[in-house]
Amino acid sequence: MHTAPGVIVEMAWQPQKADYRAAMRAALVTPARKVLWVVVVCLLGLCLCVMILLGLVTGRFDMPFGTLAMVVLGVGLPPVLPALFLEAAWRTNPTVRAPAHARIDPAAGISFTQGGSSVTHSWAAIGPIRETDEHFLIGLAAAKAIVIPLPKRSLTDPAQVQYLRYLFQNFLVRA
Repeated sequence: MHTAPGVIVEMAWQPQKADYRAAMRAALVTPARKVLWVVVVCLLGLCLCVMILLGLVTGRFDMPFGTLAMVVLGVGLPPVLPALFLEAAWRTNPTVRAPAHARIDPAAGISFTQGGSSVTHSWAAIGPIRETDEHFLIGLAAAKAIVIPLPKRSLTDPAQVQYLRYLFQNFLVRA
């Protein structure tokens, strides 16, 4: 593929569940959330220590552990829900399994087509883009929780990966 500026890149692929998992992880796992989880786990550990000490002093171990179990369930269940929703969508919604197509145009932005729906996002509407070994994960500026996976397996030439990296670094509007 010629990698001169202005070249439009066409991508077509059959989505896999792993594509959506990667996008979900990119949307949910941020540095701020990692810090938050460390703080929450430390606080839960502290609560457990206090509850054990209270149990030793009072001789009652039933109520503190029930409370701790409810707190752990309340903190531990929300991170699992997106994975459950993804699994349900993959099984029940044929659109997420339909062949996908992306068109990356240096002049217009990125167009996505899947399951009969099509949308075009200008470069100004594109948010952070993360690159993994297997995907370019396209975030949207207006909706931080939406990340669209572009699998590198859909590219036919290694030069296309370099060219997309160049486009994503040079055409994104920085606020």
